[in-house]
Amino acid sequence: MISRVFGVKSLSPVRAYVFKELNDIVNAAVKEWSDLIRGKRFAVRVHRVGSHNFTSMDVAKAVGAALKPFSAGVDLERPDIELFIEVRDDKAYLFTEVINGPGGLPLGSEGRLLALISGGFDSPVAAWFMMRRGGSYVDALFCSLAYPPIDVINFLRVSHALFSRWSIGYDPRLFIIDCSPLINEFRAKANPHMWSVLFKRVLYEVASRVARSIGALGGLVTGESLGQVSSQTLHNLMAIEHGVDMPIYRPLIGLIRMT
Repeated sequence: MISRVFGVKSLSPVRAYVFKELNDIVNAAVKEWSDLIRGKRFAVRVHRVGSHNFTSMDVAKAVGAALKPFSAGVDLERPDIELFIEVRDDKAYLFTEVINGPGGLPLGSEGRLLALISGGFDSPVAAWFMMRRGGSYVDALFCSLAYPPIDVINFLRVSHALFSRWSIGYDPRLFIIDCSPLINEFRAKANPHMWSVLFKRVLYEVASRVARSIGALGGLVTGESLGQVSSQTLHNLMAIEHGVDMPIYRPLIGLIRMT
């Protein structure tokens, strides 16, 4: 779970040893890794924090020399296994695995946003980017166009995939609005060529009101990508957001969707 927490760059399962001198670290490394490296080429990577009478290079050399007889040799460029030592004050942390985290900013450090999420791929990805890099709590809004609302199923499916995995520490709020009456209004009163633009314009206004009501004053998030569909040209995007009094974030705007 920690590997899915925004703000975490990496994590490693470690074995901690208290030491008084460099030789204590060497002995710990031999105890920990002598069997692990048999028949393998290895490299020792050391990082040190604190005041010591030795350097990181001293640790790497001493540990490497002690382990070499148990192995197939040292290879700093293309080792079969990497051995990591983190020296902090009077403790040495030994590990062999580095699990990458998502990085970014800790969730919630930059406020709250409301994402307009459909049952597709782009909008949840856009929300993920804002959660990761923006460090923002993200709630979601879906506009159902069907009755009965069978399209809600896909919205719930993608929302669950996004938030159950990545919104650790925060329970997002999901808002579902019945937008089917809008379709009848557009059909009766609007130019068919303008339906998609009109619909998004109304959706933006509704979303901005919902965002204000829940304190998501950071703005709205959408999965729009420039030119992907007709409503996402520069002119149409400008028309859609005209008059909306909060920021609209489009983290995918310049990306090309690979299908």
